[in-house]
Amino acid sequence: MHGLTHPEAVTLGPDATAWELADAMDAHGVGSIVIVDAARAPVGIVTDRDLVRRVVARGLDESKVRASEIMSRDLVTGDPHETSGELLERMRARGVRRIALVDDGRIAGVASFDDVLTGLATVLWNAADAVRVELRETARKTATRRRAEAREELVEDFRSYVSELESSARTRIEHDVRGFFDWLGGRRD
Repeated sequence: MHGLTHPEAVTLGPDATAWELADAMDAHGVGSIVIVDAARAPVGIVTDRDLVRRVVARGLDESKVRASEIMSRDLVTGDPHETSGELLERMRARGVRRIALVDDGRIAGVASFDDVLTGLATVLWNAADAVRVELRETARKTATRRRAEAREELVEDFRSYVSELESSARTRIEHDVRGFFDWLGGRRD
């Protein structure tokens, strides 16, 4: 999952206020905060959508609502070494857009749906570029090989033609020489 996760998950404790959560999201440019206990083990997640639906839409005081009151406790987790495909399948199956990556019981990062898709798009684009380069090189080598084969075929055809000309010329010369000697022989009489 290298390059497809936020370098480090932004984390806060369960006592953080909704205001602190929103401020941290804004400061770090993320859409979620992983809520961790004292040992940095993930216990929940709060997304920007959670803040809107569970705090703002209800008209609650952002400075009094705690993360523990609005976090999703059914945190979907994954291993930092899982493939993008495995993470996407888990997101689809669980209906989430973010997975907390946990290594040895501690939060190691967050994989978002957008991050994974962007990473996959980059991988696919790079693969397509590599295929294009390989196809061009193969076409170049094929064209070079075909030109060499055509050249050899032309040389062989030319040799064959010259050989036929030599044979034809030799036959014609022999015929002409015999005819000349026959003519000379006929004049002696």
